[in-house]
Amino acid sequence: MKACLSADILQPVIDALAPTGMGRPKTQAVITEHLELFEAMLEAGYTYEQIAGALNAGGALSRKGTRFKGNSLHNCISRAKVARAGKRPAAEIGVRAPLADHNVATATTSGWDQDLSPELSEFKQRISDAQSFAARGEILFDRTRRK
Repeated sequence: MKACLSADILQPVIDALAPTGMGRPKTQAVITEHLELFEAMLEAGYTYEQIAGALNAGGALSRKGTRFKGNSLHNCISRAKVARAGKRPAAEIGVRAPLADHNVATATTSGWDQDLSPELSEFKQRISDAQSFAARGEILFDRTRRK
């Protein structure tokens, strides 16, 4: 375990985390951009707590305006390593594909609907699936529609 880490070594990261006129940058994006610097410090024997302490000493804050902790820094660096390995882009929000097969209309159709072209039937089915997906989002995440 090394002695105290100077904030000067982390100055590029501290500068990148500084707020701008548009707000604070995404912490994960900054850490991903400077991953080599963090890896070099870890290989030199510094701990996540020491690196977080140096960031805090330099005045760096996360996007939410909180101080860095060793555990949160570890999580961000781990996500950056996974992103670099090509397994998953950093800060990606996963979206699950719809379960319904869009080639087959599953909704009940009236006599008038049966005369529609296959393209229009598929379009109507996709709208129905989107409405169902939105309704699930409102139920699961208590989202209300904003007007």
